[in-house]
Amino acid sequence: MKFVSKHKTGLILMMIVILLFTFLFRDVLFFDKTLRGEPYAQGVLPSGPVNYQRELGEFRGHTNDPGASAWYNDPNFQVGVDQLKHGYVPWWNPFNGTGTTLLASLQSGIMFPPKLAILFFSPTPYMFDIFMIFRILVAFIFTYLFLRLFKIERPISFVSAFAFAFSGSLFRYINLEHLNIDAFIPFYMFCAEYFLQKQNFKHWLLLIISFTFIILGGFPEASLFAFILLNLYFLFRWIDLGRSIPLVKKWIYANIISLLLTLPILLPFFIHMSETWTIHDPSRSVGALYLPFSVLFSLITPYLFTPTMLHLLNINPTLLLPGWIGGGVLV
Repeated sequence: MKFVSKHKTGLILMMIVILLFTFLFRDVLFFDKTLRGEPYAQGVLPSGPVNYQRELGEFRGHTNDPGASAWYNDPNFQVGVDQLKHGYVPWWNPFNGTGTTLLASLQSGIMFPPKLAILFFSPTPYMFDIFMIFRILVAFIFTYLFLRLFKIERPISFVSAFAFAFSGSLFRYINLEHLNIDAFIPFYMFCAEYFLQKQNFKHWLLLIISFTFIILGGFPEASLFAFILLNLYFLFRWIDLGRSIPLVKKWIYANIISLLLTLPILLPFFIHMSETWTIHDPSRSVGALYLPFSVLFSLITPYLFTPTMLHLLNINPTLLLPGWIGGGVLV
């Protein structure tokens, strides 16, 4: 009873969150609906699988990219889990073309601890849905906890958590692998701020865990920007807290240790990147040579553009850079 009376407000909020998520995801949790892309992703041929007929509008597209998880992320993860269960390191996927890298490509998320914990024993379609909902829940809870570290009022923290967790960006890409990074940004920020406020060994270990999660999330581009965001946040808070040299040393050590812990994953990734065809010839018109300077603003702005907005600004939507940094600023 003492525990209940002491944590009454927190328990009430917990019940509200449980009821909120149960209600919003009731179709997925209880009525055999799904957040995955497989039911309506076309095949790898432009017209879909051979001799497959489907009327437009048969399925509602809740995600911008149903194919990425259906064709690549989820199958690769399944292959990797099967290899782990048989005692093998998941180096290679023999079922993709003539064979492709698995661990080195990162994007299966096969070494992301939360994904392994939820899906290892039962990588069923339903459990993939549970994992997607779990990521939204993490975004909600840790946005709330991060704001509470600054003594922001509970109702404001709760509404802010709802705004971030149920934002269009997280939902339009709910099935994609980069949400292993994006949805966990509040968790990383919480760990960083908690360490800065406490500055003890236990919270320093929590900071290292957050760094390793960033690397193991399975999406290098998002990981890079999350690292930039977290270190810029530390720089800001370090100046604010008086520029302590021991504090900056602990932060640097946490970065180094997390890199060393994930080196068995990073080394194959860098070898893979040095050999893969996606590293284009610099003489070709791709990358920085292709993107005009007029769209660089999109890198540091939230991903809020609509077709109407793009038409008014006379901007080709394919040229826009996803607002990774912009999303971090909003957090």
